[in-house]
Amino acid sequence: MKRRILQTDLSQPEYEALARVAQGRGVTLKEATREAVAQWVASEGGFEGSPLFDFRFVLKGGRATDSSDDDAVIYRRRKTRGSSSTPARS
Repeated sequence: MKRRILQTDLSQPEYEALARVAQGRGVTLKEATREAVAQWVASEGGFEGSPLFDFRFVLKGGRATDSSDDDAVIYRRRKTRGSSSTPARS
């Protein structure tokens, strides 16, 4: 996988807060920043909560996923009774 380098600057309070959280979780600043970016992208993209778009699990071949809610998110549909992907037709 091709990697890209991203550089940014933080205020002293932002940096100190990030460092405290990273240290408290036992991860590096780089790992904490990557996780924060991944979470922000997921939440801004409207895919939070869907295991299909949780790349930590997808890339690791993690837990079995249930994609029953993905159509509702992707197509902005409401779930219908008895079907997870197709709205009832009249």
